[in-house]
Amino acid sequence: MATDTETNIFAVKTMAQKTIFQIAMTNAPLCISTLTYNTNDSKKPTEKIGLLKLISMFIRKKPSLLYTNLSSLTEAVVKSLDPNVPKMRDSVLKTTTSVLYDLVRTFPSITFHGDSQKLAVGTLEGASIVYDLRTATRWHILEVIFYLFIYTSCIDPLNDI
Repeated sequence: MATDTETNIFAVKTMAQKTIFQIAMTNAPLCISTLTYNTNDSKKPTEKIGLLKLISMFIRKKPSLLYTNLSSLTEAVVKSLDPNVPKMRDSVLKTTTSVLYDLVRTFPSITFHGDSQKLAVGTLEGASIVYDLRTATRWHILEVIFYLFIYTSCIDPLNDI
């Protein structure tokens, strides 16, 4: 049986989620860019985990709000795995992996190659950005001559570009 405190915490959490989604629907670019900035800027593991879970919530419940900021949002998630900050990487690894899984499963313009630990993201500008998850860096950028949104992407199993 839930206590009054547990009920109140659940009610506040539910209202906060609803409020965040309403703000995002009113001004998605501002909301998502702020979320991206805060994820990149966070120095505390618990704070970064909370922000990553918020990103995951957007992916699962309102993915259409993320399309215009998908490449920068994905980069913020990837940067959470920076091996130069090992304590942070260890703390957020499970949550970051879960968010990356949600991104790949939800957006056809994002794909992952397990053997090479590479993540590719098609952008609205027509480029594909390939990240190396071992180093949490951009590994390669493929640009196209004409404007085209990369709707789907995949990584060659032979690890060739």
